[in-house]
Amino acid sequence: MSTKEVNAAEKGRQTKLLKKTNEELITIILKKDKVEKTLQARIAALKGEVNNCTDTIAYNHKEITRLSNCVDNVRREYKEKLSDAEKIIDQNEILISNMECSIEQMTTKYNILKAVTSAIAIGFVLTLCWIFC
Repeated sequence: MSTKEVNAAEKGRQTKLLKKTNEELITIILKKDKVEKTLQARIAALKGEVNNCTDTIAYNHKEITRLSNCVDNVRREYKEKLSDAEKIIDQNEILISNMECSIEQMTTKYNILKAVTSAIAIGFVLTLCWIFC
């Protein structure tokens, strides 16, 4: 708006107000005061909401950081546990292999011992037969 339009608007407003009675002017002022108080109350409420939102955002940011750290810790622990499990699996495979070798060796020794025991028993029986026959 140009200054002429502003001046014309102000002049028109002044003319309207000059034609009003004191009671009408008081009513206008009271209405404007009420509107201003209402707007100030709304502004204060909105500032409160903005502060609440700011606090909530700060809290959420801290929570996100905390949860992110928790996730990182869980990932690290998972990797450690997985590594430990892989080592245990490797050790178990070695033990199983050793046990299989031991079982084969024990079976072989058992069969040899069984054969030797049978041979000794047969020899003993033959000796007894030779002595008593």
